[in-house]
Amino acid sequence: FIYQLVKDLVMAEQHKLIYPIKHFRDFLENDIRLDGRSFDKYRPIGVNIESFQHSLGSSATKIGNSNILCGIRAELAKPRASTPLAGYIVPNVDMSFTSFSKSAATSNNQNVAEILECFIYRILNESHCLKLEDLCIHPGKLVWCLYIDIIGLEVDGGVFDASILACASALSTLKLPKVTYDEKSGKIEIGEEMKELHLDIFPVVSTYSIFDNVVLVDPTYREESISNAVFHLGVHEDTVGLFHKSGGVPISVKEIQHSIKNAVKREQEISSLLRSLKSNK
Repeated sequence: FIYQLVKDLVMAEQHKLIYPIKHFRDFLENDIRLDGRSFDKYRPIGVNIESFQHSLGSSATKIGNSNILCGIRAELAKPRASTPLAGYIVPNVDMSFTSFSKSAATSNNQNVAEILECFIYRILNESHCLKLEDLCIHPGKLVWCLYIDIIGLEVDGGVFDASILACASALSTLKLPKVTYDEKSGKIEIGEEMKELHLDIFPVVSTYSIFDNVVLVDPTYREESISNAVFHLGVHEDTVGLFHKSGGVPISVKEIQHSIKNAVKREQEISSLLRSLKSNK
């Protein structure tokens, strides 16, 4: 009996490796995914804020098997010529320590990091979650530059979702020292009093994949890699602020509307979670 059981397990593993798409399709035809979830079920989320003692704002997030850390540094700088009344942010993504899932072993870490940096910069700026004018110390002379450092420890799908969640939760804890600037002398004084910056919203991104006209929420890396298309939705309340799609398969209006409702519900749940974490701190 044990011999036969081991033999069946080996054959099942070989079938999965040789025919990955057929193996995946066999599961979907029975209305279940490879990890046992239903099509519209998210993986568990874990968030820990103020994770690092030497950061002005920090967090550690986990979505399924994806683990992302975020720490925020701040430096005094001259404002950009185009925005003399506002500070600015600089995302830095490091995937050199990342342990990808087995199915993602051939991924290009550097390419993932570059895409994430652009994605995070776009989301944080276009969502207006943080008023960059609040980072201005003296118009045209001195502002705060926030370096948002993202470190991937493990990636198994949902890296965009987990990274934005890490940034939002870290920014929600950000405190900056009070700074005074003397325009005549150019003297800068940094006080001991710390001021917390206000976040207008918590940006939330939800990822979906499409396989054989079936929409799967919060896909794992394996599901992303063999899907016909992957798309990301960023919403706030009932407003869609981001829609990004890769893959040539069209999406029906009905599928988009259902996904938006799903994303709105998730945004409410995550925003409530972050507010609860912050109030408990």
